[in-house]
Amino acid sequence: MIYFWRKYVLLASSIFCIFVLIGGALEYFIFYDASYPAEAMIDGETKWYEVFMNNLIVILFMVLGIFLFGTITFLLLAFNGWIVGMALVSSYSEGASVVEIVGAIVPHGIFEVPAIIAAAAIGFVGFKFYDQMRNKQLYKYTGFMLAVAVLLLFAASIVETMVTSSL
Repeated sequence: MIYFWRKYVLLASSIFCIFVLIGGALEYFIFYDASYPAEAMIDGETKWYEVFMNNLIVILFMVLGIFLFGTITFLLLAFNGWIVGMALVSSYSEGASVVEIVGAIVPHGIFEVPAIIAAAAIGFVGFKFYDQMRNKQLYKYTGFMLAVAVLLLFAASIVETMVTSSL
């Protein structure tokens, strides 16, 4: 099963990382004066299930890319990477230290980024999915990967609202 997902996870990870770099570069070189306050995203009033549902909608749309040959998956993954890159550079340019930025992202990002990557990997299966629709093993692999993504997202939403927002 791991071998099956390896190339799709690598593709999704690569796209995400490239767009984090692009977003960071655009923020640094073009939008340097723009401000994106991180505290406006998650305040003390935000509930974990609100964050979970918001992110769940995103990963479900990424999964729908399986029926659109990865198009919507690519766009959502690129946009998420771009936003992360811009937020990192924006936080740094507003005076946050690298330790503060890492402390704000890592606790929930350690769960959320793999959830996004797992959902994107499903969305990128596309042609293989249509080619092997009668293969019941593919359904098991896909269901397992989706379950992993949802569980990781659940953990990320709890950590994001209860740990990260208090930092």
